Amino acid sequence: MRLLLVPLVFGLVTVACGASQRAADADWSPEPEKKEKNLRVTESLGNPQPLEEVKSQALLGVRHDLMLSATPHPERCSCLSVEVGRPGEAQFFWAGGAPDVGPDALVIALGARGIPCPGGDPDDRRRRPSISAVEQEGEDIVVEVEDLPEARPLASGAIIPRPGARGGIYVRPRRSNVLYGRGPGGGRCRVQ
Repeated sequence: MRLLLVPLVFGLVTVACGASQRAADADWSPEPEKKEKNLRVTESLGNPQPLEEVKSQALLGVRHDLMLSATPHPERCSCLSVEVGRPGEAQFFWAGGAPDVGPDALVIALGARGIPCPGGDPDDRRRRPSISAVEQEGEDIVVEVEDLPEARPLASGAIIPRPGARGGIYVRPRRSNVLYGRGPGGGRCRVQ
């Protein structure tokens, strides 16, 4: 027991002495000392651009902020109006403004408003076509469309790569029972 008391007493005396030394020092402060040193200068590789000059391009893929504008659009595929073009064109509406997509990309948007749909809901406001995937098949770009239930958010648009020189842009239904996106013969529908 005495062996344990010796280190304990020694530790308490050391702490008490340290506190009395700080109390006697008029310059002592619990705040850290301010250092008046210059920050290190770093080097950069290449030619750095100021941040305001760097523009990011939007990524390819399905978008929830892109849809057809409120103007009438013709039926292009079964039960669908579909438009393809550049982001700033009048047939598109962006919820947050059109992004820069670069020269190698296009945008596509689709909708069912004002389009007849035999076998579909007679109220076009309850029809919910949504882009489920964008695929590249050879030189073709294929946009897959599904019919979404009420609770899920629609993806009415997508940023897609340009098709190859001999390719086209197509829309097709995700499943065989989906009414949207069929071509005249029942297969995929060419939109460009």
